[in-house]
Amino acid sequence: MTQISANRLRGIGILTDKGIYVGQLRDMVIDETNGKILALSIKLSKEVSVQGLQKDDSGNPMIPFSAVLAMRDFIVVNERALTIQLAKSRQPAQPVQAVIPTAPPAPPTTPSQQPSAPKP
Repeated sequence: MTQISANRLRGIGILTDKGIYVGQLRDMVIDETNGKILALSIKLSKEVSVQGLQKDDSGNPMIPFSAVLAMRDFIVVNERALTIQLAKSRQPAQPVQAVIPTAPPAPPTTPSQQPSAPKP
């Protein structure tokens, strides 16, 4: 098992697996009972905005650790897993009822009302 010092990770860049720079690692949330990393608190890049992620006490968004694919020179997160996590964290949407406008029924046509073809 490869070991990485937590001190070395602070400030490391975070990229998606599609190559989008997300920001820098600020902190980690660790489960006290088993020592597992639960989430990464990040400082977002100015070019990126995210919605629906939980935030830490400082207001920094937290990426669930389940979205992390690799940690070395950068932290790589699975963009799809992150998107799925965003969808799960949102409040359930209210049911939407489709409103289909209906035109009033056309009056029945009689042979005398039908347009006649022009006579040559």
